[in-house]
Amino acid sequence: MLELKILKVNHSGKDNAKELAPYIEKCDVFAIESACATEERAKEIESFWEYINSTSKSVARLKRELEEIKYFDITEEDPKQIEFQKQLDIELYKLRKPIIVLERFSRSEKELLEKEYENNSLDIRRLLLSGDIDGFVNVYWGRLKKERAADKKRDIHIAKNISQAEERIR
Repeated sequence: MLELKILKVNHSGKDNAKELAPYIEKCDVFAIESACATEERAKEIESFWEYINSTSKSVARLKRELEEIKYFDITEEDPKQIEFQKQLDIELYKLRKPIIVLERFSRSEKELLEKEYENNSLDIRRLLLSGDIDGFVNVYWGRLKKERAADKKRDIHIAKNISQAEERIR
């Protein structure tokens, strides 16, 4: 039997990642979110983490290596989200937990979802700066609705993949 706990977490800052430590400690396998990952990308992430867990690096050395390998080119994300991911990686490594990625989209599904998440911040900013408050609100609200619909598609996809994940875990 698979016991599943779904945690709703703010992906921002070290402290939020540290709050996951008790859950990570109790689990056999930790499922991570990887927005719109393809099957190939999910397998890469899982095998990379399997490799990391098979090493005997110090946490300090792991941090340095992840900076060089995983985080070296991340510039568009919020620094607090990057802090969260770094701390989560450290917590997972300290407890040597294997991970599984529940998002395993086809390439075409991934592309369609990414279009729904496209951020038209330049258009929104232009509207705001020009004083078109109604236009700003309409565009912003439309973007939020698209993102919510995309989130719902991801959630449904993850739910469908849980039984397949149980097979892979066993």
